[in-house]
Amino acid sequence: MRGIRIGLLLLLLWSCGDALADWQLIHDEEAIQVFTRPVLGSPIRELRGTTTVHSSLSALVALLQDADANAEWVYHSGGVKVLQRISERESMVYAITEAPWPIADRDAIIRFSLTQNPQTLAVTIAMTAVPDYLPPQPSYVRMPVFQGFWLLQPRPHGDVDVVCQLHAEPGGVLPTWLANPAAERAAFRTLANLRAIITQPKYQEQRLAFITEPK
Repeated sequence: MRGIRIGLLLLLLWSCGDALADWQLIHDEEAIQVFTRPVLGSPIRELRGTTTVHSSLSALVALLQDADANAEWVYHSGGVKVLQRISERESMVYAITEAPWPIADRDAIIRFSLTQNPQTLAVTIAMTAVPDYLPPQPSYVRMPVFQGFWLLQPRPHGDVDVVCQLHAEPGGVLPTWLANPAAERAAFRTLANLRAIITQPKYQEQRLAFITEPK
């Protein structure tokens, strides 16, 4: 019991620290906000992008799980491939990020894990890099860190608050003055593209059996 109490205390302290962390607003336009904050021991800043869309939860999850469409809306995506579909809620994905010449393109192996809060119906899709899942590829620089989540929080009248939070280390040699602005721009453009593509009928007509929609 003592161990459980200590664990709960540590979780509470971590949550408070995260809530009070020094997020800096850097973009606020087109109904999209992008924030950054420093990461201890890393020159690469953590990103948090937020927006609100009129959509079902199923439509958003269907879009996020649509590997074939990833390059259509994720900024500078070179495409993704599902390596292993563990379940309807979990998968291993190989992702390529394109970079302007002469910078080498990056790749990452990412585990996606979906959970839904039974009370709030908020959907969280955690993203965690598993860099050793596949051997390094000669044409790409492997990203050693890719840690974050998508949070889909339903609101009244069919709206959903969308949050994407991410800290990614590009690996290799990439100047901080180039890496951080590029990531900030990618966060904004990705959410802008999401707002456009989510209106398509092929997503809005989706009803996923493992997702509970608000009444």
